[in-house]
Parts: sequence; C-alpha cells; structure tokens
Amino acid sequence: MLEYIESLAKPIRATRESLLRDGKTYRSRFVAFTNGYLAALRDMKDAIELPEKNRQLEEAMRNFK
Repeated sequence: MLEYIESLAKPIRATRESLLRDGKTYRSRFVAFTNGYLAALRDMKDAIELPEKNRQLEEAMRNFK
C-alpha cells in the first residue's frame, strides 16, 4: 500500500509506447474526420455537377445513334 501511495506522489511520465498509442489514435481519428469531410464535399460537388453531366451523356448517346 505504501508503494502505491509513493507512486501517486511521483510525477506522471508518459512512456514511449503510450505516446505512440495515443498519437496513432488521434491521427486515425483525424484521418477519419478528414476523409468524411472530403467525402461530403465530393457528394455536394457531384450533386451540383451531376445533372449537367447527365445531360451531356444523354446528348452524346443521342448523337451516337
């Protein structure tokens, strides 16, 4: 019990492993957030541009026949 109390009094030191683990967790969350954000932007861009692309495709198909 005394060792436990003494360990509480010591300053907390981050180990290399804990820093790597926490860094990877943070980085993976950031990457997931960024990918989600970029996917949403792509979806918005497609929603705006898709009708025009469909018109061009339909016109090209009519001209092809």
